[in-house]
Amino acid sequence: MTTDAPALATQLLDAVAAGHHGAVEALTDALHKAGGPLCDPLPDGGYLVTFVWIGPAEQVSVTSQLTFDKVGRAAQMERIAGTDIWYLSFPVADDRLSVLYAFAVDDPNSQVPTAEVMKVIQEAGGMLEFALQRDRCAHHDPFNPDLVTADSIHMGPEFNQNAKEAVLTLPGAASETWFGPSRSPGTLTEHQVRSEVFGDERTITVYTPVGYERGRGDYPLVFLLDGEYQVENYPVILDNLIEAGAIPPSVAAFVHNKDPMSRMVEMCCNPDLATQYADELVPWLRSEYGAGEDPSRTVVTGASYGGLGSAWLAHCRPDVIGRVLSLSGSHWWGQKRGFGGDDSEHSMGHDSEPEWLTRQIAADPVTPTRYWVSAGTLEVQPLPFGITLLAANRHLRDVLIAKGYEVQFDEFPGAHEHAGWRRSFANGLRYLLGDLVTGDTTTA
Repeated sequence: MTTDAPALATQLLDAVAAGHHGAVEALTDALHKAGGPLCDPLPDGGYLVTFVWIGPAEQVSVTSQLTFDKVGRAAQMERIAGTDIWYLSFPVADDRLSVLYAFAVDDPNSQVPTAEVMKVIQEAGGMLEFALQRDRCAHHDPFNPDLVTADSIHMGPEFNQNAKEAVLTLPGAASETWFGPSRSPGTLTEHQVRSEVFGDERTITVYTPVGYERGRGDYPLVFLLDGEYQVENYPVILDNLIEAGAIPPSVAAFVHNKDPMSRMVEMCCNPDLATQYADELVPWLRSEYGAGEDPSRTVVTGASYGGLGSAWLAHCRPDVIGRVLSLSGSHWWGQKRGFGGDDSEHSMGHDSEPEWLTRQIAADPVTPTRYWVSAGTLEVQPLPFGITLLAANRHLRDVLIAKGYEVQFDEFPGAHEHAGWRRSFANGLRYLLGDLVTGDTTTA
């Protein structure tokens, strides 16, 4: 067997292929010691990362934006003949990366390009079928202890409620531990709050910090869109930032979606979303929790469509929300039928061009809003309308700067997922709220 992997991975995989006694045990011992993929230094810098999956299968792929090809297809692994050991060796130049990955075992959709996936998920039935198929075939790395809860658990009871994804963190990654074990856990309280504008009730999970006192005064308020997803990973970051004095004690509202498809309607520059937050949720949080009185102390944050929705909320209602923390925001959004489909409510567009909200910000008067805009270095898969997500976020940054907004841009070493977002979220909150503690809005 031949492989491009240097020293350790080569020796271990070649020994297994040759049938050497104890070779499989030596490989698994090395994987346990490494805590997942084997990372061997390359002569010119960076690492050759060798992913290994052990189990019977007809085909196995690594699902990670790190290993996607140019159109978003998952990288296929190779099986060592006569064994159930699968491997993929992948060169990585940037040793600062932290990314999620999983193994797709016998998943017929693993080779579907991103643009085709986007077409499918514009319809509720297609989205559910595709996501269920992926869920059935997805497996986390049993050798890696650094796991995050998969977003799919919130798509319905038919999904694996124990689904996890593993985090690959290369040696050059920033060493901050805001997302590590909580050093001072706050309290989470779940509410059902009536929305008149949407005609239903929404689940709102409210975070209060240690020492919270209702009558103490006005607490800073942090809204998190896609609350059912973010509540799995982000309260611990709030705990640790507050405990360290990096941000002031704050109240956070994790706003859950009505269902998996509703975010595609509500977060895409929908005026009703602005009404819900500014005229329903903020008054409720002011009354119930003493938070959100001052727009300069009110942050809205979200990832992907949630990043787009966050910028939209502050653009519409700067009188209520004055801080934006956009994580890999879908600021490409705007061109109807860009991914095919019809003019249904899920058609992912507003008019004949992409980047609709960025165009509105460019044309409208400046507001006293501060922005943290971030996107990952790996978010470069071309979209049908000629841009990438990274390029769209860079363009938003440029427009904000040209208009005179206060903005910090974070091009983090990572992808469109929580491994990078949890780092940028922490730094973004320090930028947006840290001056309330220290008078300094810089990040370390």
